Amino acid sequence: DFVVTDEQHFMVYDKDVSYILAESVNERGHTFKDLGTRSPAVWAYDYGKGRVVYLAPGHTVPALWNPEYEKLQQNAVRWLQRQI
Repeated sequence: DFVVTDEQHFMVYDKDVSYILAESVNERGHTFKDLGTRSPAVWAYDYGKGRVVYLAPGHTVPALWNPEYEKLQQNAVRWLQRQI
């Protein structure tokens, strides 16, 4: 677990929830439409012969360079390349 202060994106996620690796939480209680204060922020899944990773955080330099988020980005690339 790690915390970054960043722009939050709200979306409707229509895939299997087991693919969600992280979610964003609006600690101020702000919502968008009827989506609540939480939204999927990181997910990964196999797609045909390929793989897909989505990472929502990283819109500010402090968020992008957070050591735990850097580790997540590096692991995502390694997973996409089938190194892990």
